[in-house]
Amino acid sequence: MTIVPGILGFTLTGYALLMGFCNSDILNGLKKHKPQGREHSMFQILNSTFAVVLYVLFFTTLLGSFVSIIIKAEIPMCPYIIQYAECYNYLWFFVLVLALFYAINSIKDIVINIFNFGQYVQNHNG
Repeated sequence: MTIVPGILGFTLTGYALLMGFCNSDILNGLKKHKPQGREHSMFQILNSTFAVVLYVLFFTTLLGSFVSIIIKAEIPMCPYIIQYAECYNYLWFFVLVLALFYAINSIKDIVINIFNFGQYVQNHNG
């Protein structure tokens, strides 16, 4: 779970870069341009991509921290719960691994968005 805060910082940096240009004339083209067949502008698409990834990374960080605290607490369990402990462990393991894989795979989308935004700014100023 130590990779998630690094990915979260990278995503926040990209989002801050995007929001830093929010009121400039550079983004006016992105705010007006709507891809063919879509009702949302390119700016809304970029913004929503960052927002979803940030939400999932924040959720993964909180969930990982919570599970880590529970594991380290060594809370004694009653015998009725112990028989379901393996199922419970597998469930949380699956949820954490799924969220971690999403966080790692979302790097690709964020890098593509930052690269496309950089190309747009370069073409707009050039």
